[in-house]
Amino acid sequence: LSCARKLVDAKVDIEAVNRSGMSPLWTAVYKGHKEMVSLLVNAKAELENGMNDENTPLLKAVAEDHVDIVRILVDTKANVNACTHVRKCALEIAALYCNSTDVVNILIDAKAHVDVRNQKNQTALMAAALLGKSGIVQALLNANAEVNAKTMNNDTALLYAALSGDVNTASLLLSAKATVDAETNDKTTALMRAACNTAADLVEYMLLVVRDHFRESSASDVDSETRACDVSPQKVSHNGVTKRGYDELTEDESKRTKTA
Repeated sequence: LSCARKLVDAKVDIEAVNRSGMSPLWTAVYKGHKEMVSLLVNAKAELENGMNDENTPLLKAVAEDHVDIVRILVDTKANVNACTHVRKCALEIAALYCNSTDVVNILIDAKAHVDVRNQKNQTALMAAALLGKSGIVQALLNANAEVNAKTMNNDTALLYAALSGDVNTASLLLSAKATVDAETNDKTTALMRAACNTAADLVEYMLLVVRDHFRESSASDVDSETRACDVSPQKVSHNGVTKRGYDELTEDESKRTKTA
């Protein structure tokens, strides 16, 4: 750090990049060197210069789950709504790669757009739901994420949650009024997806929800709001059934839809 400080004081070009497009700030972020990041930020390093015009330092810090560095960059007014060339923005990247809600909450507090869509109309909430990250799902719902947003394949967060096999994630989404009988383009429902994996607890829960949903939708002596959203299953641990990236999932299902 002392050497770097002397170089900065000597007015070295802090925006120089190597053949891979990596600047000193981007490299420090990648390596998780918090003190170096602070030094370069204080020297007015450009915050939005990404590696080969993509993956800004903030996006890289989010992807690496470097909480302290994310905070430094956000406090220095890095663009929390910057996106990659496929329109993956900071919150979606956080939902995919961060293990806790720390980075997500920093971005939300900095006014990151919660419902930004990528090229396939997928949102951060969908990413968190697919991976069964109930804490991040809750944080996004608290920030008023659109629970019934749809992808190009008509996937919703609940349909992705059914793949994860996580009851707690599904429960949170249903409590936020997720549409229980939503269907993809090939007529796949959340219950069908839950039945395809080994998460028997989620299948049992979805059966209760679907049963109550259709019972109440045909009854005339009940409130218009479904009791399905009031079902509170016990907290259940499970073995993750599928961790395929939701990009691959959508591509596979789109192909099946076209050939059906």
